[in-house]
Amino acid sequence: MKNSVLLSFVFLAILTSSCVTSNSDDSGDYTIAASSTEIISEGSIGTITIETMIEDEFSVELSSDTSTLVYVQSITGKTIKFIAPNVKSEEQIPLSIRLKMTNGDYANLSWTINVLDREIKAQIKAPKPNVFSTSNLKKHESRLFDSSGVPLYEKDDHEYYYPVNVAQYSYDLYNHYYKYNTQETLDKFLTNATWLRDNCIYTGYGFCSYRSEFAIDSYK
Repeated sequence: MKNSVLLSFVFLAILTSSCVTSNSDDSGDYTIAASSTEIISEGSIGTITIETMIEDEFSVELSSDTSTLVYVQSITGKTIKFIAPNVKSEEQIPLSIRLKMTNGDYANLSWTINVLDREIKAQIKAPKPNVFSTSNLKKHESRLFDSSGVPLYEKDDHEYYYPVNVAQYSYDLYNHYYKYNTQETLDKFLTNATWLRDNCIYTGYGFCSYRSEFAIDSYK
């Protein structure tokens, strides 16, 4: 009876040990290369490269528990190429890097990047109009507008704000103002530019994006 209990205990100990090993977190054989990015300006491209002392094959990813997200541009072999997020002031961002081995094991590494706030200088003179814009505002006269002068998009008996249309109209308004310097056109442009500013949705990556409230057939 004692031998049976002892064998059961040994078997349980081996089973428990094997479970722990299959989820190991031994990162001693893996390090972050000295060439990896430590200091970077917002919006710039940086790299993190893994160095290893052994021949095990593994894949690299940023863990989901990374506190502040960066935009991963690509992961090639042992290198992560990322874009630093926008920051309001200099900010240290911790990154958790996860290595997945082909045998099911894994290792966790950590890295910190110091993201610098990039100073944007004000325009000294008015920029040139967008090359795809025109000063012909008559083509917009048939549009439907809201009470403030922002164009609306009609689809399936509903009216929507469609950022593409607002942007096209804004470009043409600016082109017209750039050529003729009329206050009325400037006022219309600022109304639409303000709409675009206020309706850009920021993501967790620090980038601003425009959304459509309806499906666009041509874009599927």
